[in-house]
Amino acid sequence: MTNTKHTPAPWHIVSKVDVADSDGYHVCSVPTSNKTQEERIANARLIAAAPKLLKTLKAVMACMQKRTPWDDAKIILTEAHKVIREAEGNL
Repeated sequence: MTNTKHTPAPWHIVSKVDVADSDGYHVCSVPTSNKTQEERIANARLIAAAPKLLKTLKAVMACMQKRTPWDDAKIILTEAHKVIREAEGNL
């Protein structure tokens, strides 16, 4: 991703509620709160997917602006569905 100020992708979960970058550096932790462990894990999964979600959304926007042919657009939409499933924990 160019022109971003956040930690470069990819991000991944290093424990159930901790997110790190590809070099293993800490990006964030989902704090202990009144949330269940299941919800905290889901939040970490969503945070870890954020860079991919952003990249995919930008690709969808570019596709729409350029009126990309359907065969090319299907590739982008397939990737969008994959990233959403990943963010939701439905690998």
